[in-house]
Amino acid sequence: MAPLTKRSRLPRDRIRACREGSGTVMGTNCAARCCLLLWGIRTGAWCSLVLAASLAACGGSSGPVTYTIGGTVNGLGGTLELRSSTGGGRTVHADGGFAFPVPAGTPYEVTVATQPDAQTCTVANGSGIANANVTDITIDCRINVGSGRFAYTTESAASTVNVYAVDAGTGGFSTPVGAPAATGGTGACALRMLPSGQLLYALNTDSVAAFSVDPVTGALAPVPGSPFAAGPVSGPLTLDDSGSYLYMLGAGGVIVGFRIDPATGALTPVPGSPFSVTYGPMPATPIDLTANGGYIYIVDQNSSPMANSNPGVVSLKIDPASGALSPAGTYEVIEFPWSLVFSKDKAFGYVSAPDYFSGSFGVYAVDAQTGALTDTTLHAGFAGLAGPMAFDARQAYALAPIQDPGFPGVGPPYNEVQSLPINHTTGGIDGPVQHSIILDVAPAELKTDPADRYVYVRIYTGEFAEVLPFDVATGAMGPPEKPAMARACDLVFY
Repeated sequence: MAPLTKRSRLPRDRIRACREGSGTVMGTNCAARCCLLLWGIRTGAWCSLVLAASLAACGGSSGPVTYTIGGTVNGLGGTLELRSSTGGGRTVHADGGFAFPVPAGTPYEVTVATQPDAQTCTVANGSGIANANVTDITIDCRINVGSGRFAYTTESAASTVNVYAVDAGTGGFSTPVGAPAATGGTGACALRMLPSGQLLYALNTDSVAAFSVDPVTGALAPVPGSPFAAGPVSGPLTLDDSGSYLYMLGAGGVIVGFRIDPATGALTPVPGSPFSVTYGPMPATPIDLTANGGYIYIVDQNSSPMANSNPGVVSLKIDPASGALSPAGTYEVIEFPWSLVFSKDKAFGYVSAPDYFSGSFGVYAVDAQTGALTDTTLHAGFAGLAGPMAFDARQAYALAPIQDPGFPGVGPPYNEVQSLPINHTTGGIDGPVQHSIILDVAPAELKTDPADRYVYVRIYTGEFAEVLPFDVATGAMGPPEKPAMARACDLVFY
């Protein structure tokens, strides 16, 4: 190559631009960048000399530049596996920082390869081009709604809501989360959580307390304006299918309704509330309230078709725009019903009528258009049925709390829980008892966690006294365990 002439020498401003550009332009070897800035020189030894001199401004060698791409993880409660699109992974066990090396100028994307148990982690600011070190990728981890990681109980005497971390190994409530949350009223009992897990409502004797739920810790914070006056009310609490309206039983069998503010969780009365209900010719004893497919259903315990009393179940149609209720229908069901639970596909309603000698369980088909209940005649009898039938989260099994009083010459009294498979085509119980387990306490009510790991046994004094490990694949229940539990008027899970 011919030597440089005076005309072809590199101007000082070009050298300065070369140095500045070589320190900031990513994706290209610093020295090669300088070579591109030379006047009149495309190849040859002179380029190499100039480039070698410029390497001091680039930080050393002529190899590729590498940057770190990273950020912080928040709310992690397990083990998280991360991946970079440029290759490599990171295992994160706790909140804190993480980083990946990425060649300069390379497009990158950080993703979650494996979610932690019972959590979902989402990535923000996770993609781009590596033009500098990146430290602002954020990964927020939240407890999955329905994972059963947190339990919420009400204590009526103190009128508080208690929050517990659920021990995954035993199902016990051994670790309180913060101090009990005051409901601001008296006699707190019924609880209801929105399907999103963002809001929890507790029913006092004359008001409703509202709390926001921390998706990481499970802790509660009062919604501004809570508690919300409701007049004399009783549980249970029920939500319409959209989660927009909250309903409860009022004095004299009326239904009290509130609209839920989707932004704040605050409650405002539904226009026309409270709503009167026509039960039948006899004084009513409304005991249960539930919603399904745009209708509210009230269970009247004072029902016996043989005694020409009330029908047993009354339905009201929900106006989706306002939440107002209007009469829809009345339906005869099994005698002296206690509870009504609907299948997840909304196609069947299950009515329980506990009785020590002649407890029964009825199955009713639901008309999707009118909400009408039709008797399938797929009934079952349970001597010693001590409380409403319970169901696992997937409704594969019906669970019966049994207190057999025993009869002379027949057998001694005993307590047990039975699991019975459900036929999802007919809605009926599909065959005999699948599994049963003897208890050393008398069961009054059963609850299942949403992850289908445990069956909780409540006794008449209010305590959840025993926990049964549950296998949802077979309906089998393990030996009763007695971990740390809680006295509770109601129990729900996150």
